[in-house]
Amino acid sequence: MNELDALRRITTFVALAGAVAAAVAWAAAGTVAGASTGVGAILAVVNWEGFVRIASAMADGSLRRRALLALALAVKIALLVAAVWVLVTRLGARPAPFAAGLSAMVVGIVAGAARIAATQAWETK
Repeated sequence: MNELDALRRITTFVALAGAVAAAVAWAAAGTVAGASTGVGAILAVVNWEGFVRIASAMADGSLRRRALLALALAVKIALLVAAVWVLVTRLGARPAPFAAGLSAMVVGIVAGAARIAATQAWETK
């Protein structure tokens, strides 16, 4: 499996982690917490997919193209911060459940990377 395939496979793990987090939040704390977690999880998937697309484009290309894509990463981060601010301060997402949903990106990356590493280790035996 090449690196791009691995990054794309991790997207599934990020989405699954977000879905589990939203379901647990809904069951444990109700609809508003579940919805806030779900919105955070959706943002996590969008953020990860944006990173994957930009990073994969950076892998090939001239120095100028890579510099422009590095700028695109900075813009992506600024858009993420703006989205978090709007969702929490203007649209009423609860901060703690929202952060739990957004954290699905980290959980998904770790779980996906562990699964890929285990699969590759098994295939090389």
